[in-house]
Amino acid sequence: MTVRELAAALGLGKTTVADALRESPRVSAAIRERVRAKALELGYQPNPIASAFLQQIRSKSSPSAQTKGNLTLLLPWSDSHKELCRGAFQRAWELGYAADKISSEELRSEQITRILLARGVLGVAVTPLAVPIGQLKLDWSRFASVAMGYSLARPRLNRVVHNHLHGIRTAVEMCRSRGARRVGLVLRQESEGRSNGLWSAGFYNIQRELPAAERVAPLLVSDADYKEASIRRWMRDQRPDAVVFHYTRIVPDMPEIASGRVMCAVLDRLAGDPFPGIDQQYARAGAMLIDLLSLQILHGQRGLPEAPTITMIDGVWMEPAMEAAAPARRQGGSPTARGRRASVSPSRQTPSR
Repeated sequence: MTVRELAAALGLGKTTVADALRESPRVSAAIRERVRAKALELGYQPNPIASAFLQQIRSKSSPSAQTKGNLTLLLPWSDSHKELCRGAFQRAWELGYAADKISSEELRSEQITRILLARGVLGVAVTPLAVPIGQLKLDWSRFASVAMGYSLARPRLNRVVHNHLHGIRTAVEMCRSRGARRVGLVLRQESEGRSNGLWSAGFYNIQRELPAAERVAPLLVSDADYKEASIRRWMRDQRPDAVVFHYTRIVPDMPEIASGRVMCAVLDRLAGDPFPGIDQQYARAGAMLIDLLSLQILHGQRGLPEAPTITMIDGVWMEPAMEAAAPARRQGGSPTARGRRASVSPSRQTPSR
């Protein structure tokens, strides 16, 4: 069925129907709803590639890298996940798509859907939400979709995730290779949620493989109880030679760590961080988001998957000395997090995958 045939069935002009399908404000809400209902009734399916191409013509955008259509990254706030965006935008350009970003925290769900439809967006990538376990209510039937990380609990989309089990095992093994026998883990509830419990699960599994004298009980606390005093009590009780934290900003400013008497590593290391840790390869993950969207678009897949899949990206161990010896590499995350130390009180930070 064509737009012309749909317009004839409704007794409306072709232009009016086309504008209604695009959610154009030039058409009243009542007409838009009437057109959508009739389209569903008659089984009308727009050609997404053609729609996106026409949208580019209307906007007078350059066709050089926009011939296949538009993709959008939904971000928790506008300045987050810069390295993730860089990898995604680069890959979109290589595949012939245009890509942009929308702040999912500043708009209501219905507003986001209207914006996506008005821009002729074919695919949506949801980056980690501001909360560790959240939901996003869009009209998913209109788009190819994929999520980054575990924070989008509902709906269940295909995902690209950091390999948390590989990350925690690598961090512990690297600490032990530097002489630490008793390696501990400190996580708050927010970090546990973002890793889907995999960091602590991996750590417990490692502990089972160690001699009893080298086992360390992890410190897993609520966000409210994540304080320097509780970490000090835990360190006195467990006597770790090394401690693994989520990211640099929540490492406490303690003499034992500052002097190096207790080794420190982080599971989400950014460029310029003073501690060694896992580079989560944000740019690679961003590129993979686009690859998965492109594949769905190629096969005409829209809406929620019946059996969601997970694609894992292994992190890479990185140390300040390695970073200084090589050309500076840009890392993802909130720009305010780079190379800074702060108290252990929870603060607004680009969510980890």
